[in-house]
Amino acid sequence: VRITLSIVVALILLHPIPGLSAANLAPPNIVVILTDDQGYADISFNPNHPREVVTPHMDALAREGVFFSQAYTSGHVCSPTRAGLMLGQYQQRVGIYTAGDGGRGFNPKTKIFPSFLPNDYTSMVVGKWHLGLDTDYPELRMHALNRGFDECYKFMGRGGHDYFKLRGVNGPEYAPIYRNKERIKEGDYEGYLTTRLTEEAVAFIDRQKQKPFFLYLAYNAVHAPAQAPKE
Repeated sequence: VRITLSIVVALILLHPIPGLSAANLAPPNIVVILTDDQGYADISFNPNHPREVVTPHMDALAREGVFFSQAYTSGHVCSPTRAGLMLGQYQQRVGIYTAGDGGRGFNPKTKIFPSFLPNDYTSMVVGKWHLGLDTDYPELRMHALNRGFDECYKFMGRGGHDYFKLRGVNGPEYAPIYRNKERIKEGDYEGYLTTRLTEEAVAFIDRQKQKPFFLYLAYNAVHAPAQAPKE
């Protein structure tokens, strides 16, 4: 699935106090937001956006933060984008070239971003992982909690995910959502996926706001299937 331009928003939440040196400042909280299948033409902050595109919250982030109009991902599809972001290097160095490569992932011993954070940070990934599947359940070698993250609320991959229900029960279409390493049961999941991911992200921030944290919020939107709540 093509991602013409990944939109990654990194918010460094700092509250400096006048007169304090940089060494005395509290460690920053870091929030990285990644949207799927969305390009620069698909945000209304772009002055040449289509009329039907309205993205007020993303526009606010762009206006109030730092906006890079010529910052491009080196991997323009699902899994390569995520691998490059988490690795901090070209994703082809670990064999991730295509969206399909997200199924096999890469060596779980290869360190990714949260592994390099100071020990006082708590990290969480919310949303679409797509850096290896869960076919070895319950071992889950490619799971985020085995790659340096402390918490997660996510699905492993397989492209997109239904926005209203867990997709399938068994077989290749089964795409469970995990809270840490526990699979959420179909009866325990309700709501709209984008909203649920946001709620989980906000809850994590509320839990961790008194100490440094790293949140990687990888939305499934606007990836297929094209589903939206009635409101």
